Amino acid sequence: MAALRRICVGLVVLVLGLLGAAWAVPPLLDWERYRDEVAGLASAALGQDVRIEGAITLRLLPQPLLVAKRVSVVAGTAGAGVTAEQLLVRVGLGSLLAGRVDARELVLRGAEIRLPWPMEPAALALRTPSWLSSLSARIERGRLWLGELEVTGVEATLATSDVSGSFRSAGRAQGGGHGWVFTARVSRPGGDGAVGIDVTLDGQGAAQGIGVVVGGQMQGDGSVAGRVAVRGPDLSQLLPVPAVAFRLDGRLSSGGGLVAVDGVAGELAGSPVQGAVALRWAPRLRLDVALTASRLDLDAWLPAVMKGGARGLPGGAALGLDLSAEAAGLAGGTLRGLRGAFDIADGAVVVREARAVVPGDAALRLSGRMAAGEGGALRFDGDVQLEAPALRTTLAWAARAGLGPVDALPAGVLSRAEVGGKLAVEGGQLVLSGLAGVVDGAGMAADLSWQPGPRPSLRATVAVEQLALDPWLAGGWPGLPGLAGVFGPLSLDLQLEAARAAWRGTALSGLVLQLSAEPGRVAVRRLAAEGLGAVATASGTVLEGGRVVEARAELRAERAEGLAPLLAALLGSAVSVRLGPLLPAGIAVQVQAGGAPEALGVKLAGTLGDLAVEATPTLDVPGGRWGGVVTLRHPGAPRLAEMLGMAGAAGWLGDGSFALVAQAAGGAERIVAERFELVAGGMRAGGALRLERGALPKLTGQIVAERLMLPLVALRSPDPWPLAALMGWEAGVQLTAGQVAFGHAQLLDAVRASVTLAGGRLELAGLTAKLGGGSLAGALSLDASARPPALAVQAQWSGAAVSGSLFDAPLDITGGTLDGSVRLTAAGFSPAGLLASLAGRVAIAGQDGVLAGIDLARMGTRLEEHDLRAALAGGGTGFERLLLEGDIERGGLALTRAAMSGPAGSVAASGTIDLGRAMLALRLAIAPAVPDAPEIGLRISGPVNAPERVPELAGAVRWRAEHP
Repeated sequence: MAALRRICVGLVVLVLGLLGAAWAVPPLLDWERYRDEVAGLASAALGQDVRIEGAITLRLLPQPLLVAKRVSVVAGTAGAGVTAEQLLVRVGLGSLLAGRVDARELVLRGAEIRLPWPMEPAALALRTPSWLSSLSARIERGRLWLGELEVTGVEATLATSDVSGSFRSAGRAQGGGHGWVFTARVSRPGGDGAVGIDVTLDGQGAAQGIGVVVGGQMQGDGSVAGRVAVRGPDLSQLLPVPAVAFRLDGRLSSGGGLVAVDGVAGELAGSPVQGAVALRWAPRLRLDVALTASRLDLDAWLPAVMKGGARGLPGGAALGLDLSAEAAGLAGGTLRGLRGAFDIADGAVVVREARAVVPGDAALRLSGRMAAGEGGALRFDGDVQLEAPALRTTLAWAARAGLGPVDALPAGVLSRAEVGGKLAVEGGQLVLSGLAGVVDGAGMAADLSWQPGPRPSLRATVAVEQLALDPWLAGGWPGLPGLAGVFGPLSLDLQLEAARAAWRGTALSGLVLQLSAEPGRVAVRRLAAEGLGAVATASGTVLEGGRVVEARAELRAERAEGLAPLLAALLGSAVSVRLGPLLPAGIAVQVQAGGAPEALGVKLAGTLGDLAVEATPTLDVPGGRWGGVVTLRHPGAPRLAEMLGMAGAAGWLGDGSFALVAQAAGGAERIVAERFELVAGGMRAGGALRLERGALPKLTGQIVAERLMLPLVALRSPDPWPLAALMGWEAGVQLTAGQVAFGHAQLLDAVRASVTLAGGRLELAGLTAKLGGGSLAGALSLDASARPPALAVQAQWSGAAVSGSLFDAPLDITGGTLDGSVRLTAAGFSPAGLLASLAGRVAIAGQDGVLAGIDLARMGTRLEEHDLRAALAGGGTGFERLLLEGDIERGGLALTRAAMSGPAGSVAASGTIDLGRAMLALRLAIAPAVPDAPEIGLRISGPVNAPERVPELAGAVRWRAEHP
């Protein structure tokens, strides 16, 4: 038993010794004698000359391995090369102890393989080494360069089928940023040198589910023909496209450095596609993909192509992408006839061509280049063209795409366009420069910049040949409090120029608008235009809440005739017509404004010829009210009156200037002159007036005149009365005048009357006045609504002293005190018409006066003929009593009673006076102051101003004969 135990211990010691020797002795041996054999074995396995530059060692555990360091392969193809950190050969221990290398497995660890592409055809010819049936080769931690294409992390095995003799390879690698598992089979070359090829690739990680299957035949010259099929759930893992499922199949051909797949058919995101793919290695690595689909989702494709292209492709490869689709969806719209051609290389995307028919049947064309700009943001620079027959539809689609603020555009503008220019997009900012073309039939040029976001920004410089302003201004303007927010959150900088413009039928030229806006602020830096013979400019700023800052406006014209339509629109047609004679003169108006909308201070100064106007009102814009001082001045009141249509004003108004100063206020419902003062030639007046505005305006108030100057009416004028001015409004004014003059003659003092107007009927009621030291009471009405217009006058006076000619006629009353009354009616459109239709009654009683036209005292006591004729030819006769009564009908006065008596005799008159034609037909029966006085007759007929006198002296002849 002890002996057995010693034997076992001895065997263990022997085994351990042998193992120790096997572990310790081989490293001490010289293995350099196997260098050539190991190099030859590797050369046979790789088909190229292998050189071992490092040491060769042997490892026995865990299995016998010959390890050679710094291995290189001398390639037979220019540009090709292989290096490895280590070459490991698994050998049989017995054969190795017997002095030969029996290789079981060959491993290249840390291999770097560089192969040019395209390679020479001979380099692609496959040769089968005799030993490969019993030897397997493996690559660990390898790296492969095929031209510019790099594959890393290569872990692969290579073996030969014992039955068919075909090559088989399997393993994994990293390429294009993804892990791949691959298998490859290459059949034994046939008699013509052709081999069959089968390759599969399956993605790992993010590329899970992506698979590639290649099957075909390689000819002896290295060309390949076959088919390729790819499929997967996410094409964005391979190309800069959206993450869509795909399935593609096509014919594969390769040769001369080109790998092409044509006749491609399959599906993208469930949509059928067709196309072709080509991969080139020279002059640089480039992949060209052409796809035609029935429909594409551009909302997903465009961002993916642009962003993915900017990142670049693996290995610095270039990508050519050609997309076509019958229809494509973008921003909620459908594009038709889409084609896009892109070149993606060096971190940039070149859009060779992009065209489509966008919503509104608009043809859109785009080309340019996109790359990373400053700060890494993507930037696109290129050209764009748009032909839009229904531009509003296209703009509505663009608004949904976030390309501009078009929702608030008024109707009737931007209906069609043909434009083109430079386009730049960076960080969401869109810039259109050098934009030119035709919009709404008018030529235009523009530069635009649009920055979307919560605080969008638009900068625009626009020049147009013609611009219609009515559609842009049809909606009116918001009130001042809302004006600063009219553009919402938009920041706007606009410079607009229009060679020609039109507004409400008015032609304008040289229109310039420079406007900037931001939330809470709108500034019109400059607004200018020429039109109607005038030049207008304006500027100003409106802040949040409607506060106005430094607002200015100016209007100038050398002659103001062209402004008549504008004045009619602002002041009314009646006022415009009155101002017509002033318009040949120059006009200049300046306006300044500032303050809150509830108390907006305005300063207005203007001239129209010699007429100057100044106003300093304060406006309550929200309330629609204003109030302040208004002043009008002119150096010549008569000249101004005549220019305003008052002919002969110099004859009754008197010399002097014109000045009107009023403390006025107004609003939407009324205008009030709380106090006004008027000086016009010899006239002085003041008072307060109130105009109620509405469907039927009404003027009320009181006028107090120190001296009221009224024109003499040309009674026989055929010109129509301006009675239209009495229609369409009402009045109720109390009139008080210290003096009233007709022409240069002062007739009335202490005048009081009530003036009313209603329904076109003007009434002067309650008239009281002092006339020649006496009193006057009466009333007047003029009904302009009647056809023809009707006039009615009624007056009574007493104690009126006559100090001059009463009628300014050859037969007149030039002195005395008169009492009388008159009642008249007339109808007509002119003074002559009224006079021709005049009817009524007149009665005058006088005393202690003078009758001009005859001189009874010159008749003497003998009534000699020459004395009678001299007395009846002119002169004056004092009277103690005078009575004149008559009826008027159709403009003719028929005397019913006319008598005068005095110290020199008495006179009785009969006959008629045609007032309309100013003709007389009178007979005077004169009784001189002599005993038993005869009747002496005098017939007066003909024109009032120069009547013919025919004495009747037969009675005087008989009287002289009877009184010798």
